[in-house]
Amino acid sequence: MLRVLLADADVEFDEAINGEQAIVRYADGPWDLVLMDVRMPVLDGIEATGRIISADGNAHVVAVTDYDDADCRLEARQAGCRALFGKGDLLPLRDYVRQMRPSSRSGSIH
Repeated sequence: MLRVLLADADVEFDEAINGEQAIVRYADGPWDLVLMDVRMPVLDGIEATGRIISADGNAHVVAVTDYDDADCRLEARQAGCRALFGKGDLLPLRDYVRQMRPSSRSGSIH
């Protein structure tokens, strides 16, 4: 779903199927942006985000979730997410990613 949404944004992707794998993949970076699902098997996205931020305080993690409520937003913010996007309307996420692209240099977001 995200690949289709961001197809024209010049974004390179890697995917993880759970939070533990996301942490391992992040360590293989460098990554400009992490799109983290909140609910995942093995280790949820909130805990995975906290571990990534603990290892790299400059990590840019945003949550993408179906659980867009006050509690989820608070947990995501406390874990270190810079933003939260609901899966019901991902156009704001596309705009967010496009705004991250440096206009003065070519290349893609990783």
